[in-house]
Amino acid sequence: MKNNELHVVPTTEGWQITPANKEDETFDTRTEAVVAALQVAEIENLEVIVHSDDGEIEERLTDSPGQLAA
Repeated sequence: MKNNELHVVPTTEGWQITPANKEDETFDTRTEAVVAALQVAEIENLEVIVHSDDGEIEERLTDSPGQLAA
């Protein structure tokens, strides 16, 4: 894991951001975790790596214009 990355990963309790967010919070859904990770990434100029349910890397997100469009 690079210093400029946040990973959204599945756990037995839900979804977490690693390295751990300040509260070591677990999110109920991957979407909630991704939104929280993107907020931190924008402030700290980080890339967000989103993992699938099985832990494999599924996508890489940045705060580039249009990236957050759903």
